[in-house]
Amino acid sequence: MGKMVLLVDDSKFMRTRVKKHLLEAGCEITEAKDGQDGLDSVRNGRPDLVVSDVNMPIMEGPEFVKHLFELDPTIPVIMLTANPDRDLKFAVMDYNVKAFVSKLHPVDKLAAKILQVLERVG
Repeated sequence: MGKMVLLVDDSKFMRTRVKKHLLEAGCEITEAKDGQDGLDSVRNGRPDLVVSDVNMPIMEGPEFVKHLFELDPTIPVIMLTANPDRDLKFAVMDYNVKAFVSKLHPVDKLAAKILQVLERVG
């Protein structure tokens, strides 16, 4: 059985693109459309890794990873963003964020980075 990855992104298009590559690599995927949906998903089953967008409605990425950390501080997180600025990195540095990956990368490179982090933490 592959590693369980939770993809949290309000863009269905982005989730679908990343999901395709991770499924091909043998991962099991759960999807969430925002931070609140992501927390509900974690309560229903612990993922091995969470990949979260930064900008989402209802609950943005930094708030989501804070609540996720309070729920289970051992779950590693990758943040997806078009612009991983210093303020963002500072805001989430205490919440088990293992990497920041640019959404501007081609999806195969993005997926490869996710798999690299998953291998490192798993």
